Formats: sequence, C-alpha cells, structure tokens
Amino acid sequence: MPKSLRIIAHRGYCELYPENTLPALLAALDAGADAVEFDVQLSRDGVPMVFHDPTLNRTTGRSGAIVEYSAKELGKISAHEPARLGERYAGTPIPTLAAVAQGLAAHSGPVFVELKQDTIPHHAITQAVAAVLEACAPLGERAVLISFDSAIIQVARSVGKRRIGWVVPDWNAACRDRLETLKPDFAFVAAELLPPSLAPLWPGPWEWAAYEVNDWQEASDLARRGVGWIETRAVAAMVAARDRA
Repeated sequence: MPKSLRIIAHRGYCELYPENTLPALLAALDAGADAVEFDVQLSRDGVPMVFHDPTLNRTTGRSGAIVEYSAKELGKISAHEPARLGERYAGTPIPTLAAVAQGLAAHSGPVFVELKQDTIPHHAITQAVAAVLEACAPLGERAVLISFDSAIIQVARSVGKRRIGWVVPDWNAACRDRLETLKPDFAFVAAELLPPSLAPLWPGPWEWAAYEVNDWQEASDLARRGVGWIETRAVAAMVAARDRA
C-alpha cells in the first residue's frame, strides 16, 4: 500500500526553491511529484496571485499586505525568499494564477489550488471563486479547488466546479459532520491533527491527503490508515523512498 501513495509537492519543490513560484512547481514535477499544490491570494484589483501569506514580508522582504498592491505591481516584486535562500533566485516574480496555469498546462497530474481565507474579507466569495476558476481554465479538470473555508467550496460546487477539496481544520465531531455534508472529492488534513492510533480515517467518498509529511515511515503509517496522497516539501527524498518501498 505505501508504494501506491501519491506525492503532492507542497507549494512546489519548496525545500530547494522559493515556494509558490513557477520554478518550484516545475522542479517538483521534474523530481517525480504526482501533483502540485499552491496557494492563491487576490490582488487589490481582484487578480488571483500565487502566494501564501496575506503579507509580503516573509517571502519577499517587502512590507505591506498583498491586497494593497495591484497585480501589475506584485508582478514586479521578487518572491525569492531572501531570508531563507539568499539571493540565489533573485528576480523570481510573484506569479499570477493564469501564468502558472499556462506553465503547467503541458504537464500531467492534479493541480491543487488553495484559495486562502484571508482574501475573502476584501473580495466577495463569488467573485474570488469565479476569478480563480477562470484563471485555471487551461488546466481543465486537472485543477482541484481546495480551501479551509467550506463556503468557498460550496460556491465552487454551485457554479459547476466538479473537483473540489476541503482542508479539514480540526479532528472533531463537528468537522466530521461538515465533511460528510460537503462530500468533497478530496479531504486534506494536517498529519499532526490525527490521533496517534493506527485507526482508519473517517470513511467517505473522498480521497484523503495528509500534510505536511516529510518522513517515509510516517507516510507509510498514514497509507495504512487510508491516506492516498501525501503533501511534502521533500519531494525528491519522498519519491526515492517510495521507489525503494
């Protein structure tokens, strides 16, 4: 069973490359990842940008919130993670979702697009979801819209999005009930939230994906509990471990 685990590159191959950038995503696929995952925030003018944090500081060294900048302005900012990676990748831009979708269009495998909750107070859910789905068009059914915000998932489904995923925020009865109501295609959960036993995860029509998993023994244990996908930063190491299993 562990050998059948599929590997999702968390924000691309961000162990070695700046997270949520096109080079990181392409490098992950080259390293053998079965899928990629990245985050989306909306710019001031409502353009989906591939970026995790609500503020620029951590990955760009710049100040301010992403929603304070237009897409054009954000495209001129380097997201090379200088504090972590130095200047090796200086000049790597914050990409639009449309550019990333075009860049990944020729590749295979699912593309998990997480629309962040932070963007919703600044943009209506319906507008945000519509903008994301439009930008993902080159990916077709490979694009899977995921979110912690169940309202985002419901809106996506209401407008015809066929593949969706919910990021389960906690391991309790209320979240289980919510998951059973949503019935997403994928259920994502932080591995650290799971009880330490080897009991199977909540059954349902969804596929389980666990994050962040950078150890093969942990991945193997999760596979025995019903996890089919693991999300990792250590892409090459996890692919190699699976190949040896």
